[in-house]
Amino acid sequence: MTTLLTDPHGHLTNAQVEVQLELDDDSSQYVAYCPALELSSYGDTEAEACAAFEDALAIFSRDTRERGTLGQLLLALGWR
Repeated sequence: MTTLLTDPHGHLTNAQVEVQLELDDDSSQYVAYCPALELSSYGDTEAEACAAFEDALAIFSRDTRERGTLGQLLLALGWR
């Protein structure tokens, strides 16, 4: 289950999303991918890929908060 929590102003306060972690055979890098947000990152190790994904999620959160676009983006991704 994927859960995003927002405050009364629509700012993301908590996110619990499923992240898939796979080794890409072509690049020999680990890829962390969240289909629900169409967000991904990568690293040389599983730990690096997970840390990079956390950074990407933080940027996603900050960017959508600053632009006020979280609701629009989630609707575009098929969220209700």
